[in-house]
Amino acid sequence: MQVAGLVVMQLSSGDVVGSPTTPSDEAFSRLLLVFNVQPSDVQVAWPAGVDNLQVHPMHAASVDPVTARASVDRGGRVMLVPGRTCVVFVQPR
Repeated sequence: MQVAGLVVMQLSSGDVVGSPTTPSDEAFSRLLLVFNVQPSDVQVAWPAGVDNLQVHPMHAASVDPVTARASVDRGGRVMLVPGRTCVVFVQPR
């Protein structure tokens, strides 16, 4: 499904820490970057294969009131991305 003004990128790595496909930050097995250029908040469904998603700790601790509104609804399996912002969501190892 395409949503105007929304870009979602996913980066994932192998399950073995130290393998050539492991990211430099070994704490996360998957990163989801969501760009929302719309003025309003958007809810985005989790991609298939994602099982434990959270807002990246740097975004969760943000002093920016807009970025700090980013959240994850684990029951509904959706990410909330505030308007006109980019948020990184992570799946811990």
